[in-house]
Amino acid sequence: MAVLFALIAAAAYGISDFAAGLMARKASVFTVTLISEAAATVVVWAALPFSGGMPDRPSLLWGAFAGLGGAGGAMFLYRGLARGSMSIIGPVSAVVTAAGSAVVGVATGDRPGLVAAGGVVLACVAVGLVSRSEPIAAVPPGQAWRALLNATAAGLGFVVLFVGLNHASASAGIWPVAVETAVALLFAAVTVGIALLRRHERLSSMRHVLAGSAVAGVLGGGATVAFSVSTHRGPLTVTAVITSLYPAATVLLALGLLRERLRRVQALGVGLALAAVALLSAAQS
Repeated sequence: MAVLFALIAAAAYGISDFAAGLMARKASVFTVTLISEAAATVVVWAALPFSGGMPDRPSLLWGAFAGLGGAGGAMFLYRGLARGSMSIIGPVSAVVTAAGSAVVGVATGDRPGLVAAGGVVLACVAVGLVSRSEPIAAVPPGQAWRALLNATAAGLGFVVLFVGLNHASASAGIWPVAVETAVALLFAAVTVGIALLRRHERLSSMRHVLAGSAVAGVLGGGATVAFSVSTHRGPLTVTAVITSLYPAATVLLALGLLRERLRRVQALGVGLALAAVALLSAAQS
């Protein structure tokens, strides 16, 4: 079940990022970030009365810690996507997330077996391959460096998100996720407010941008809940790596809706991703 929920989280995160990326190209990244975080908060808090769970102080604090990483990671990710550097922001952020979470998992006591370790390695390679949309050489040097920094920062933010939720108690239910979304919304609101005052920008009021950003937030909130469930049913080294396959969903949507072509390197990445999931599923069974 851990692998299944991690796959659900990966799919939801991937679709969310696709929607957010499109909206961030049509309007300010600040609009997308604020609306998506608000939508995620509303959805998760609305589900609280039906979720059960007994919140405890350490779990809520871990949720708050995760919220800082989630908001920061999303903001850097959307900024990279808005600048059109998907060839860098996708693979680098996902690989940093997968590798960073795996390292933290091992450092805190996870001991994956040989089969699981092989699956983790395959998944990390697959993440980098499947999310490549164009050769990095095609990106202007200055833009490439900025995108690389955004991607690394986004990946580190998501490591904080995953590690924080992993350390929260399973008995707390989705309370840590609720705190995570609230803190992420507060962080985003403060950051966006400061940025708007300093740059004299305006939030977009276009309905399709607001709707698209809200959809991205709802999916992102659902994905975070799914990851929280998965990480309490399996080791972080497995659940975080599988969830980091989220660029695969983004690529498939680009193929179907934007009529992009699947490059050979991406096809290889999809194959490795399927093999990695099979290995990790076998290791957990």
